[in-house]
Amino acid sequence: MGLKTDKDQKRYLYILKDGKLHEKVEEGTDGAKKRVFENKDDNTTVEKWEMSYPGIVGMITGIQFRDSKYGTNINIDIKDEDENEFVLSLKASSKYGESFMEALPNLDLNQEIDITTYSFPDKKNPERRIQGMTIKQDEEKVRSYFNIYNEETKTWSISVKDYPTPDAKKSKTWNSEKWKVFFAMRNEWLKDYMVDNDLIKAAEAGADDEDEPETDEKKKDEDDF
Repeated sequence: MGLKTDKDQKRYLYILKDGKLHEKVEEGTDGAKKRVFENKDDNTTVEKWEMSYPGIVGMITGIQFRDSKYGTNINIDIKDEDENEFVLSLKASSKYGESFMEALPNLDLNQEIDITTYSFPDKKNPERRIQGMTIKQDEEKVRSYFNIYNEETKTWSISVKDYPTPDAKKSKTWNSEKWKVFFAMRNEWLKDYMVDNDLIKAAEAGADDEDEPETDEKKKDEDDF
């Protein structure tokens, strides 16, 4: 990424509504932009100076769930080619978190990973945003381990028997609340699968907000970008 930092200091990255990776920096940092938003916890106005990036390339050195009052994060430790260390913090229930968990079993953690995040308006419904991440290794896109698309037959198949999928007939009549319930259930299943199969370390028991990285502020302001 060509970023300059002390090599013994981890830098925290988080994703906002624009779909880019953000990093809190000091005021006056070259290239940084100021963002003003309302802290929903106490209705105060907050100012932050941030750098933003379209993605990151590096080696994954660790992955762990982290619980806080704002929900569960996936904290991904990444070291780039210059030995700079980053923590990419994804909200587990977000499209970004689910995209990562879906692809994780197909990743070779002994190889460099290329992550690009995105967020853009849905043409069919401008009030909705299409969000997620593209993950590549060796220039090849790493796709979902669970939900597999066959290019030849144009069909989908499930690789893990218990992977939650909506009923093809019943789901046609589901309202938004039923879809929310389904997605929440699937997200919990994915998190359990990650831990049970030693893909992501479970959250540490007894962790409190004081131990959380500063990036957890995104739980309050990610919709206010």
